[in-house]
Amino acid sequence: MREITSALARYAQERVVHVIDLTAMPLSDEDRRRLDERLGEGELTIDIRSLLHTRIEETRHAGVWRVRHCEPDGDVRSERIEIVDVPQIVRASDADIGQSVRRLAAAASEEGA
Repeated sequence: MREITSALARYAQERVVHVIDLTAMPLSDEDRRRLDERLGEGELTIDIRSLLHTRIEETRHAGVWRVRHCEPDGDVRSERIEIVDVPQIVRASDADIGQSVRRLAAAASEEGA
């Protein structure tokens, strides 16, 4: 919790993103329960279904996110705490936005709109 608190304070002042890789830590079931209890649940959950299933959960602390990547069978491949306004995986890339502009422009020109 000290690392999360320190990272969030730094993000608030300097906008430095911080990631804590929980899969690299030897956490017991009790450690995870306490972490879940202290972080709590926020209002937003995002599910991304691609090669891996990614679940992004806002905690009750603005700027603190839980990000889990799971195999199709449900096994957790990675689990992280991200200190950031919005996790990078959610943001649309410039290339994707550019492709969308071209698709929408082509669709509009086909309709004559």
